Amino acid sequence: MPAVNQIEAHPYLQQPALLEWSKQKGILVTAYSPSGNNIYGLPKALDDPEVVAVAGEVGRSPAQVLIQWAVQRGTVVLPKSVTPSRIEENFVDFELPKSAAERIDRLDQGKRYNTPLRLGVNIFGEHSPEFLKKSRQDWIDSQKK
Repeated sequence: MPAVNQIEAHPYLQQPALLEWSKQKGILVTAYSPSGNNIYGLPKALDDPEVVAVAGEVGRSPAQVLIQWAVQRGTVVLPKSVTPSRIEENFVDFELPKSAAERIDRLDQGKRYNTPLRLGVNIFGEHSPEFLKKSRQDWIDSQKK
């Protein structure tokens, strides 16, 4: 039995069933990409208007809100930054009000950002063979440019 499982977990992909199952099995979940960062240029949870609004209401940055939301739901968060002030900011611990956490909970879209489509493998069982083949070919073509 693993002790820790690192999964993509952010407001747009909360995976509550997997989180609950992991808790029941005593497996600690580490949130990968807790602010919804992605390599595809898609909207980030960090910039979501609801997250920004909650941050303003509680007097914290959106990053702090997302870190605290993730911690309060029982996941380990390892945020990254090279900016000293942000690194320090990431360590600030506070209690996110239940109503604010519930607002972020409602952002779940089941949206996975970090699917390795370039591999052409249906890792999560979410895509058709045709989609995977096209995605792999698109990635190969992009590497030739």
